Amino acid sequence: MRVIRTILMWVSAIILVAIPVCLLTGKGGVLHESQAWAALAIMVAASLSLAGLGDSTCSSHIAQHKWMIPLAGLVLLAICQTIPLPANFVGLISPGSVDAYQNWLPALTGEPAQDAIPISVCVPNTGHAAAGLAILLPLAFATSIVFHGRGRLTLLLSAVALTGLFVAVAGIVFKIQPELCWVGYRSNGYATFTNRNNAALLLNLGMAASLGLLAWRMNALHNVDIDDPEFEFDDLVSLVSDRDSFLGMISGIVCLAGLLINGSRGGIVAAMFGLLFAFGYVRPRRGLISFPVIAVVMAISVAFLTVPLKLDLESIRRFEVWSGKADTLQNDARLPHWRDGLEAASAHWGAGSGIETYRYAHLPFLDHTPGGWFYHADNLWLEWVVETGVVGLALVIAALVIAMFSLRRLGESADPIDQGIRVTAWYAIGATVVSQFFDFGLSVPANLFLFVMLMAAAVSRDIANGGALVWYRPDDGSMHAAEAHVDRPALEPVPESVASDTIHSGFRLPRFLVGSPTVAVLGFVVVLVGFFGWARLTQDARAQRVTLQIQQDFNAYRFDAAALQAMQTELEPLAERRPDTQVIRWLANVLQRQGELHETIESRPQTPEQALATLQQVQMISREAPYPPERATTSKDRLQSYELYQQAWSTCLTGIQACPLNQRFRSQLFLLSAVGIDDRVALTVTDQLRQFSPKNAPRLARLASRALGLNEIPIAEACYRQALAAQPRFAPSMLDEILNVPELNLDSLLPGDPEVSYHIATGLIQRKGVSQDLLLRLASEVSQRSVTSVAERAQTEFLVGRLVRRAGKIRESLAHFQEASRLEPDRAEYRMELIDTLRRSGDRREALQQARMGRRVLPDDARFENVIREMAEEDRNRLFEMPDLATEDPQQTSESDKPTSPSPVAPPPPTKRRSNLPSVKGILD
Repeated sequence: MRVIRTILMWVSAIILVAIPVCLLTGKGGVLHESQAWAALAIMVAASLSLAGLGDSTCSSHIAQHKWMIPLAGLVLLAICQTIPLPANFVGLISPGSVDAYQNWLPALTGEPAQDAIPISVCVPNTGHAAAGLAILLPLAFATSIVFHGRGRLTLLLSAVALTGLFVAVAGIVFKIQPELCWVGYRSNGYATFTNRNNAALLLNLGMAASLGLLAWRMNALHNVDIDDPEFEFDDLVSLVSDRDSFLGMISGIVCLAGLLINGSRGGIVAAMFGLLFAFGYVRPRRGLISFPVIAVVMAISVAFLTVPLKLDLESIRRFEVWSGKADTLQNDARLPHWRDGLEAASAHWGAGSGIETYRYAHLPFLDHTPGGWFYHADNLWLEWVVETGVVGLALVIAALVIAMFSLRRLGESADPIDQGIRVTAWYAIGATVVSQFFDFGLSVPANLFLFVMLMAAAVSRDIANGGALVWYRPDDGSMHAAEAHVDRPALEPVPESVASDTIHSGFRLPRFLVGSPTVAVLGFVVVLVGFFGWARLTQDARAQRVTLQIQQDFNAYRFDAAALQAMQTELEPLAERRPDTQVIRWLANVLQRQGELHETIESRPQTPEQALATLQQVQMISREAPYPPERATTSKDRLQSYELYQQAWSTCLTGIQACPLNQRFRSQLFLLSAVGIDDRVALTVTDQLRQFSPKNAPRLARLASRALGLNEIPIAEACYRQALAAQPRFAPSMLDEILNVPELNLDSLLPGDPEVSYHIATGLIQRKGVSQDLLLRLASEVSQRSVTSVAERAQTEFLVGRLVRRAGKIRESLAHFQEASRLEPDRAEYRMELIDTLRRSGDRREALQQARMGRRVLPDDARFENVIREMAEEDRNRLFEMPDLATEDPQQTSESDKPTSPSPVAPPPPTKRRSNLPSVKGILD
């Protein structure tokens, strides 16, 4: 029986350590299919681990499973977020959710607000997250039993180190040969991850396990801990000759190389803090030396994240010192977005917005985020606060506190393997906590499963050593602080009566609550919870498999009505059974595409070429054709295309009811509004999308066009005003539509921002019919533009001069052109504009002087020589076209004053006068 138990334990251990490696074939486990298979494997491993309940080397106390308590709390929180609750109660703990269900949703559907609403703003996503969290319970349970003994714990450390080694090598190979394809996957991030930061977290976990292996061997061979004040690196180098430490050294070196190559700045900073934790510089045993070391590490980390560097290795090269285009955190869009994320967190402060709903919850608060929206916050802790509120944050802190107390006690263990798991867990905590301030890699299943196993194994090993009982003083029953590792006295045996009914926290429990039967009941409950999670994951995997296949075939069969009908038939049962957002989205896409095909047929094309051209014109994404088709033989309400468009419209509204802040469904409704299904909903969708996209100028311009089509001038003005203020560089492209609509007044749309006025002026400067007042206003605002270089200041002065001259104030524009030429004397267009303005104002002498100066500064530019010759030619023509100098009075006499006969007196010879005009030679010189 003991042999069978041992075999089952080893089989369970192998399954557990193989799961993260297998998840790498599914992009780290982000695919639902991978999650379902991983859940099944975890269920098998947890079931096998129940055989170890009768073995003291596997199960010694129920307290070894205490790390499951915060995990169970998270599962319960996720389930509660999906249950409809009284709206008044939800408003107390999550006002943002009430706003979503009682303001955003009714404004679109026209239905009254519901009295009972869920906390989650996307129930399908939160339900899937609850199922994924439920799988963590059997994972932590099995890990606590299987890796409770020291023998299989070395397998865990070796497997984690090998996983990191594999990811590092795969990433390096993909960097060298980017055209390689592995398991049907071509990497565009690092290794099998699509995000280099997600891969960096797994590399750091591999580094943690590598250091743990080295710490284990060094303690076993030299009786010295890595975080011991007497530690010397010579002891670490001496492990080269040790066979068991070879894996730790190789994987550590390769993982470090992977961190340097994969391009993650946050990964490097996380590694520094991981080493800080692993070497004990954040714990008392290092003494006062901890403070300067911590300060130096923090300073270097801040420099890595904010100071641009430029070196060869990609992770360091992306710091880009001495680079004009610094891709650093201070130039990252994440910083302004985090301000909006904090606003969303305050709106969902209590119980959050629902796990896996950040992509929707922050949309009403996009005031500072440049461009579009964020799928993730790129800050897991901020994202977690938004999704779970203070309840979820408290549970995460509780999990970390439980783990750190266990690690603190493991430092007093005399077993070398305990020192290995302790160093591994400390590094993992430090690297994970820091890295997730800039990433969301812990939400990737491969990383999450490894982290959970390491923490659960560390807590279990703490209980295997007695937990809090190792500090028990039998004389007075008190607890005492740990003493130095090098000179601590031998611990006295713990009384059996105390050990049998006292758990880690020090208080006593009845005997029946700490024995194997209770643990067995806990195990069966955990497996049962995991079974429900696996069932939900399996259903979600099937739905995602269908949608991914349709997504792959959608464009290939976009002209095949039968194939589209088959897609609809496959999607409709899934949408009725569970309102998954992806299923609903693709069902609406299929219905819309069928409507476009039928509309093409209803247009009655005569040739295949006409049919293809019509299909391109009726596509909603770039629709140009009116609806209904001119050649349709029946009314709009009886057209098959209109019926399909209505079905797609209703499907999108169904998706919004399941996810009230979903902008994809709103975008599709916005496109479908072109066929005139419901103008009220179309107008509401336009206004809501405007609020979701305050910094996305291209989308705002499209929304403004649709609002003009609905004759809603106020919404169109609001869209244009936001677009101009958000991204001024798009202003010239919007001028055509703004100026062609008589109801729009460009002057009222200007936000008064000098940068916006600058870009507006560049688009207006060549247009005719612009009012003088508008030109002068733009000139006044552009002159206040904030610049950072001499070139920008010269460019601004030049534009102001052109605006003032267009307004008819030629003399006033001279000062601006002169300033532009002074700031940048080698810019020919500045000086040419100055010369032209001087000639128009009549100051030919100054114009000639500027032309000569330009010829001297820019001898290769022939325009200045041409101006000089042109001015010389003008003066020559004026010289020869002057009136007869002999005539004193050029006035014509009247006919009656003229003599009747020629005068007999000969006219005097012409008097030679000196001309005041400069000579032609002088001009050319």
